[in-house]
Amino acid sequence: MAYKDIAALVESSRVKEPKVVAVAEAHADHVLEGVVRSMKDGIIIPRLIGNQEKIVSILAEMGENPDDYQILDSPDLMTSAFEAVQMVKKGEADFLMKGKLNTADLLRAVLNRETGLPRGKILTHLSIVQIPAYKKILVLNDCAIIPHPTFEQRVEQIKVITSTMHKLGYGGDLKIGIVCAAETPNMKIQESAEAVMLKEMNQAGELPGSIIEGPISVDLALSEDAVKEKGYKSPLASDVDVLLFPSLVSGSVFVKAITLFADALVVGVTVGAQCPISISSRAASSEFKYYSLALAAAISDKRGGQ
Repeated sequence: MAYKDIAALVESSRVKEPKVVAVAEAHADHVLEGVVRSMKDGIIIPRLIGNQEKIVSILAEMGENPDDYQILDSPDLMTSAFEAVQMVKKGEADFLMKGKLNTADLLRAVLNRETGLPRGKILTHLSIVQIPAYKKILVLNDCAIIPHPTFEQRVEQIKVITSTMHKLGYGGDLKIGIVCAAETPNMKIQESAEAVMLKEMNQAGELPGSIIEGPISVDLALSEDAVKEKGYKSPLASDVDVLLFPSLVSGSVFVKAITLFADALVVGVTVGAQCPISISSRAASSEFKYYSLALAAAISDKRGGQ
């Protein structure tokens, strides 16, 4: 099942009982607005880490009683990131949320070999996108973490994407397009050759839960007009659920372009570690902080205490 917008996806994925989230550097208006809304909707139980004085002040300005919240004072952002990760490691929280810090700083704490979180073969980032010009939600991977994924990492990305989206209510096979410059296979271009191999693996039953097309260009993956003009034939033509990009740069450029010029709305979730991580731009609205929290809660396992 595909979803027309992010709100519909969030509603379909609503948790039955609240999950505990550790929020690193929580002292930001939009962060706390998203947290408070999520808590009142029964999605989360927050653990707020950061500048206690600022957190208390923002909550009070929102008409909230700070005494209703568990707040851990932290002197700096790396301490906040460390403490948030430790809450998950100790079973005191179910997942993480990025507050007022860079994604790289939080991931540094997550990936620390001695104090970080256990993880699978890869850590990867899903950008869940709502574009007015496209008929349904689109998922992009990986636009934030792996600079140049190897073939083996791309295989793992597909497995993680498929598992995650099925947890969010997608039924049947997920339609995944392996993005290249053109749809005609060119074995001299590594990304194109790998796309052919990924499609062959999928057809052989080695990547279940999905239908893979590759190589495929972005226009043929998304545009009915382009498909008609080129006479392109594929079960995924102008109907993909997921675009798998060949590099972080190509994915990031696409996200920024559609955000700036196509009125796209983007919610980010990082998966592959012991728990999901709610990640949105520091400039994102409180509504999309809320959406990211809701989706991360939906795919997290219950660990945290009440």
